[in-house]
Amino acid sequence: GIRIVVTRPRELSSRLASMLREEGAEVFEIPAIRIVPVKSAMKEAGIFEKLEYKKADWIVFTSPSGVRVFFDQLITERDIRILSGIKIAVLGSGTCDELLKYAIKADFVPSSYTGEALGKELAGLVKKPTEIMILRAAIGNKELTDELGKNPLISITDIATYDTVYETSCIYDLEQMTESGGYDYAVFTSASTVRGFANAAGKSDLRRVKAVCIGKQTAKEAEKYGMQTRIAGNVTLKDLVQCVIDIKENDL
Repeated sequence: GIRIVVTRPRELSSRLASMLREEGAEVFEIPAIRIVPVKSAMKEAGIFEKLEYKKADWIVFTSPSGVRVFFDQLITERDIRILSGIKIAVLGSGTCDELLKYAIKADFVPSSYTGEALGKELAGLVKKPTEIMILRAAIGNKELTDELGKNPLISITDIATYDTVYETSCIYDLEQMTESGGYDYAVFTSASTVRGFANAAGKSDLRRVKAVCIGKQTAKEAEKYGMQTRIAGNVTLKDLVQCVIDIKENDL
């Protein structure tokens, strides 16, 4: 019985939108960002050559988009068997699920789905000289590399395999919807979706936006725009949906 704006990239929005619709929500899928692979960066870094000659011990993915962009390019240029013997760490259940689409299970998932936890816990596993290759967005969280860098045995290669660009819907006028109260909540799964949403909302007053956020970093970004924020208990889509349900029940 409530109206929700989902801001995830188009290729990722359907699952969250479906989960919300199953609970009876009216969902507006308005992607705030678009994922753009940075093929030149992957080529310049020689990712596949390094993997082929086992010059990396770990690969780290921090998002489903990072997994998809990497494997799309890998399958085009190489054979997936070059990953044999290389361990994979991922951030979040959604990234785990995306990896499973390629019939690969993650070797390591942190106890908490934050860059800080991933860096700290993975660094704690390393007892010998280790090469870690991080494949993620051009605007990456520094907490991950900061924590890994505290272990002198770790060498880090941090590669931007994709970028996020703002997207504006040709179907919905988000500025008008925000001004007129055309939705009850906006759901955000990353700081970049918050920034993209703010860009699409134009000059509307974002202080009236009730933002449901998947993590602290996302909520922190929403608060910069004066949004009314709530944070899901854990960094999963299931918890994000439950957070919306809890908010609605408390508002009644």
